[in-house]
Amino acid sequence: VPTSASLDDLPSFTWSAWVKPTQLQDRTLLSKSSVIRFFIENISSGLRTQFGMTCDGGANLSLFSTSVDNLSLNTWHHLTVTWDGLGCLLSNVHIYLDGIPNHAHVNSDNGAGSKWSDAGDPFRIGNSPPFTTSLQGSMDEVRVYNYVRTQKQIREDMNGGHPAGGSPVGSQLVYWKMDEGQGTTAN
Repeated sequence: VPTSASLDDLPSFTWSAWVKPTQLQDRTLLSKSSVIRFFIENISSGLRTQFGMTCDGGANLSLFSTSVDNLSLNTWHHLTVTWDGLGCLLSNVHIYLDGIPNHAHVNSDNGAGSKWSDAGDPFRIGNSPPFTTSLQGSMDEVRVYNYVRTQKQIREDMNGGHPAGGSPVGSQLVYWKMDEGQGTTAN
């Protein structure tokens, strides 16, 4: 996605996408360079979600969901992460799988300080340089909001219960339908 100042250093955010993984491998879903990463991780029993954020206080935030998240290969899932902007603590981040919050964490760490600036870093869909963890599978309907959406709003986006643009109508900063059908650039 081309660099856009509207996506730099968001005061809080909600990122969501429909994802259909095709391989049991660690793969980036959405990222802002290496400062913020939302990805799926392969563990011995299957796939789980993970979120990481670089913080300026010497310790980074990392949130790992417990065990397997019922992420099935070759099946569409709606994945969402929210961050309230209040710091690098686990309590500030929430992950949703198919509209249901996943509050159980394992091997997770609070960060220290504030989120590192991501100004000027591109928003990436399906990869996160310098890592070579491009998503193997498909993504659809990627959305970015500059506020934390409620579970009800997340489910409305997931179920298409509102006109394009979510609730309130047109409130997301960007919305990629991912229906080009070819190429490597989302418009």
